[in-house]
Amino acid sequence: MNKPIKASSRDIIDMTTLIPRVSCREVSKEAISELIGSLERAVIFYSLYTSNGEENLSNKCKKALAILFTREYNGSIEDRFKPWLREIMFKTHPKPKDDEQSELFEALKLNEGEN
Repeated sequence: MNKPIKASSRDIIDMTTLIPRVSCREVSKEAISELIGSLERAVIFYSLYTSNGEENLSNKCKKALAILFTREYNGSIEDRFKPWLREIMFKTHPKPKDDEQSELFEALKLNEGEN
């Protein structure tokens, strides 16, 4: 398991109020990815969601994180988030949008990412 992420109290409050809403069937995966908003917040969301030792993300959450990952990942992210992003990537299987992003995904997968 990765080290806990230090987050602002506002992000934690936002994420803890978001998690119960995510399990609603009425919320689309696109809406969830918009609510989460950024990869940093996705890491916080994922770490809070799985903090009880279980790693059971709903399929809808996995798809939302994959959409967000494909939309936002460009290789320039703080090193402290990279282990979490690798874990999210392995859980959600995001599809790269082009060859450049495919290379970035592969570098993250092989733990070769550079800022």
